Amino acid sequence: MNSYKKMIFIDLDGTLLNSRSAVSKTNKKIIKKLIALNYAVIIATGRNYHEAAKLTKDIEGLAYITTNGSHIVDFDQSEIFNKPLNKKILISVINNLEQYQNLIYYITSPDEIIAKNKYKIFKNILFMEGFGKLFSLDGIIRLINNYKLISVTEKDDIINFLDQREMKVQKIYVMGREEELKKAKKNICQNFNGRIKVATSGNHNLEINAAEISKGHALKFLSKKWGIPLEETIAFGDGNNDLELLETAGTAVAMENTDSKELLKRADLIAPNNDHDGVAKMLIKLIPEDLL
Repeated sequence: MNSYKKMIFIDLDGTLLNSRSAVSKTNKKIIKKLIALNYAVIIATGRNYHEAAKLTKDIEGLAYITTNGSHIVDFDQSEIFNKPLNKKILISVINNLEQYQNLIYYITSPDEIIAKNKYKIFKNILFMEGFGKLFSLDGIIRLINNYKLISVTEKDDIINFLDQREMKVQKIYVMGREEELKKAKKNICQNFNGRIKVATSGNHNLEINAAEISKGHALKFLSKKWGIPLEETIAFGDGNNDLELLETAGTAVAMENTDSKELLKRADLIAPNNDHDGVAKMLIKLIPEDLL
């Protein structure tokens, strides 16, 4: 059993990361100080481990909940939980998605992203960001940073690839227009009810994991593993894939920049936005005895 003072769970995009997909100096400073003072700081993200570790490479001593809770890595970077999608279900879901010509999808493992066409992914990011927002300086830098960060392997026939190789796929990430995504979500939920978990981190995506996978379940898993009561946990998030995380944590913090009304309803506190060191500022308020 560990003797951590508290567990602090922090989402990446829209929360710890600013609009340039970077961790600010202030956020880094506060998190490093907490780690040095024996607080357990855990990144909780929909991204895979490879991406999450790259984005936070300047901060030593983090644990990671990745791909929405299907993969957990301890502070020494050893794997302590891995729940991939069942292969038959995975292939069936992909076949289901293939009927939607305007949707783009890719599959992820802890270290890989497999897609039919990586350029279509970034074309879709252009659409999702909105051209006015994207072609600000921050938008351009964010797109470039994401392009450098995401290492995509292209496969024309993903199902054939999966048949030939054992790959622990934690998540299917689907992008497209909101209306078509709603149709796809309804169809998938009806056909695979209880066998998969469908979440979203924005209006233009779906994130499909194994059943009973969520950041909230991962929080409970670590709470039990490390012997830290839920009351001694703090969670930060901005998207709908953070709903169960905030619902489970002792103290739930939503970011000011969230578009999720549901998240705001479940939050105990609202932190300043992700471009103004919201995570660091709220942590100083919550733990003044160690941070002031």
